[in-house]
This record gives sequence, structure tokens and C-alpha cells, in this order.
Amino acid sequence: LISMVMFCKRTQIPFEVYTFRSLTGYDSTPAHKQIEGVLAGTNRITMNGFKIRNVLSSRMNIATLNDAMTQLWMFAHGTWFHSDPLNSTPLNQSILAFDKVVNDFRKKHKVQVMNTIIITDGASDSWGYRCNTDYRKQNIFILQDKETKKTYYVDGSGYGNQTQIALNVLRDRTGSNVIGFFLNNHPLNRLHYIKPFSDAEKKHYSSNGYVSIDNAGYDEYYIMDIKKLNSSNENLVVDSKMTKKAILKGFMKFSNKKSINRVMLTKFIDKISKTFHKAA
Repeated sequence: LISMVMFCKRTQIPFEVYTFRSLTGYDSTPAHKQIEGVLAGTNRITMNGFKIRNVLSSRMNIATLNDAMTQLWMFAHGTWFHSDPLNSTPLNQSILAFDKVVNDFRKKHKVQVMNTIIITDGASDSWGYRCNTDYRKQNIFILQDKETKKTYYVDGSGYGNQTQIALNVLRDRTGSNVIGFFLNNHPLNRLHYIKPFSDAEKKHYSSNGYVSIDNAGYDEYYIMDIKKLNSSNENLVVDSKMTKKAILKGFMKFSNKKSINRVMLTKFIDKISKTFHKAA
């Protein structure tokens, strides 16, 4: 994440970074009640309270950004922040709430090609339903977005395809590409809720430290073996006088040498490179 942020900052690509989590005892109860109150009623999706926090931004000056990245680095290495423990994974809820953030960002920066990147280390919490019939007897829910007038069919038996539906709603409301990185520390056969993996996919995962799939709702989705994503001491040197294309070329050359350690950065920069060509 820090590598991505540094790349965007140096190439003057606007960005915003958010964390998302469920509410804890450190959060005020009224916020939870307010969310439940808005969603109360019949024939609605119901979600438990969650919180989204803006932690990094291209609006920050260098000193503030460096300080914020230092705080994240401390967080990642075991420093526990009671105010933001990142417990649980309200991914679906956050995706459904995020269209306004994406659209406001796109309008403010006059973005031609929008990319939304989601990094998570767990499957999402499930949302619930309030219906005027006994939904437990039903296998399929038909959801209609009042904003786009589009209809989505949701498996009502449990988690089902809720994340895919949430991603489709976000994409339909914003027109954004959505890229997912799943930081995994389990064998692929433990991820049966995502899909059954072929022998070829398991071999690629074992050899390269990641596997990409195209049926998880994202435009691009990468499952990463965190045991193989070791950091490197090799530095990337970028001259402040270099053009954006020269910086991009330098990042690509650097990341391609690290096919395992820099998979996320490589895929991200490749996507941004295509964005440059589309916008040109």
C-alpha cells in the first residue's frame, strides 16, 4: 500500500486511502443506532454498524503524508491502536456505502479512468434482510437499486454472492474499475467459498505466490500468499526531474524484477500504465 501511495504521489496521481472495520466498544452507541434506524423497515438490506476512516490522501503535504505512513507502518508491525483496531471485515457494507466517495473523487479530480482498489485479509461479514415474508424459506432475493433501476439476484441461503452483488452495485453507480487483492495465509482449498480451484491454479499459486481469478465480481482479483510476499531492501531511485512516463518506466522495471515480492505493485502499476494510454 505504501509503495502504491509513493508511486501516485511522485507521479501526481490523485488518491485517497480508507480503512474499514466494524464498530467496537470504543465507538459511540448512537452511531450504531443511527445506521440501524436508517435501514429499519421491510424489504430492505440490513447491516450492522461499521466505520470507514480516511487515513492517506494526495491532499496531504509530504511531511503529513510521511507521518501518516509511519503510523500505518507501526500499526502493521504490532502497534495496537484502540481507536482503530480494524476488527472484523465489513467489506460488503463498505462497498455499498462507497459510491458517493468514488463519485465525489471522480468529479473533484476530473478523472477519466477511475480505479478502486480493495485490499483485505478476510471474507466479508454477511448482511441481513428485512422482508414481509419468511426469507428463510427463500433461495433467491431480487434486489433493485432505486438509483440506477438495475436488478440483482442474491443467493439468500447465507453469504452466497453478496460481495459480487455489492461490487456490481458500486461499478454500476460509479463506472469505476474494481481491483481486489486478498492477502491469504491458508491453502487454496480452504477458500472454497470463493471457488473450486483447478490443479493448474494451485500449481501457479504454489510457484508464484499468487493466482488471479476472473469470477469473483472484481475486474481483476488476486489471491496472494502472504508467506511469499517478503519485503526487499533494494531501493528504487527516482529523480524529481523525471517525467511521469520515465517514473512509470522506472517503477515497472523495478517491480518486474520482484515477481513475487512486488506482485501487488506490479499489477497496480500495469493498471495505471493502461490508464495513461486510455487517457492519452
